[in-house]
Amino acid sequence: RAVAPALHRALQRAARRIAAGEAVSAVEAEGTRTLLAAGFDAVDYFETRAPDTLARRDPGATTPPARILAAARLGRTRLLDNVPA
Repeated sequence: RAVAPALHRALQRAARRIAAGEAVSAVEAEGTRTLLAAGFDAVDYFETRAPDTLARRDPGATTPPARILAAARLGRTRLLDNVPA
């Protein structure tokens, strides 16, 4: 329970960074590293997608709107969350 909230915090931070114009690839990589450092056992995905089609965004800077999705594992539990960017 102590680790789980880190998923939403990482997504919120990523959304702020995407909105500020940072590169998608850097934001996604940092999000994955953050979750693993917080204590998650594995990260299935941490991705930036188009909100209407869920198509992957280019690895460079992107313009909102976007949606950031993540799935990470704590033991046998898989946590999913997403936020707008």
